Amino acid sequence: MTGEVHKVPKGIDPGFDYTPQREVNLAKVQQLAKQKAVVYHAPERLVPSAFSTVNGVNVDSLNQVLTAMADTKSAPQVAKLAEFIKAHDIKSVFVKQAGMGLYNKGAKAIKQAVKGYLKPSHYHARYLYALRGYKTTRGFTSKGFDHVVVKVGATIKLAKVDINELRQLVPLAHEFQKRGKSEFSMSHIVRTYGEAKDHGGTIVTWLHELGHQLHYKAGGPNAPDIAGLTRYGGSNAAEWHAEHFAAWVLNRDALAAYNTDIADYFDNLVAQAIANGGHRE
Repeated sequence: MTGEVHKVPKGIDPGFDYTPQREVNLAKVQQLAKQKAVVYHAPERLVPSAFSTVNGVNVDSLNQVLTAMADTKSAPQVAKLAEFIKAHDIKSVFVKQAGMGLYNKGAKAIKQAVKGYLKPSHYHARYLYALRGYKTTRGFTSKGFDHVVVKVGATIKLAKVDINELRQLVPLAHEFQKRGKSEFSMSHIVRTYGEAKDHGGTIVTWLHELGHQLHYKAGGPNAPDIAGLTRYGGSNAAEWHAEHFAAWVLNRDALAAYNTDIADYFDNLVAQAIANGGHRE
């Protein structure tokens, strides 16, 4: 201590009554001010777009589900799913039941909006998202479409989807199959036994319909002579592909535990469908 007395202005901490230190601090502030701000880049959407008539189901919440899934061992399959969607520019339409009935007022009300989203070159617009059997259908698509349609309830929120629960869906389907009591479909299992119920079921139905598109874009091959995980998957080649594609995306490891040949088959089929995206007319 020197015994030197300083007069410090009221409200100023004595530790700052030192000119060289203030100059150093000022220099640091000026240096930081000259640095360029880091440019923020929003994360790339795995699914570029989606149309929905339900607030809780939209392109952002859909991508949040897929991003969470990409943080699991399903990351390679999610990446391939995104690559397939982009290769064929496959769009997604989520519609309430009232908007899916071919002659319903709700279907007529959204006609122009859906048409603007899909920009079809042919087809009567309402046939792109509505059909006569809408009450018993959870989703549909067509060989001539480049989109899938999923029916959603007004209260569905993709934010309530539990990724770990969805991944456990595949080994659960396997367990039912081993007991000789195969469940009807992957969607039915999660809607019946899962905590997320129809919230999770919406994602599984969406993947199922994308499985149909994968089948179409890969040339519509016959199903391998391998028993399916679900009864619906055993009904015909189209449903076999749709059911097992959903399982492949959700949990390839569990699918391989059921049957390695099925898992390998979809590795190759997805690669083929993506490659076919570069040869569209």
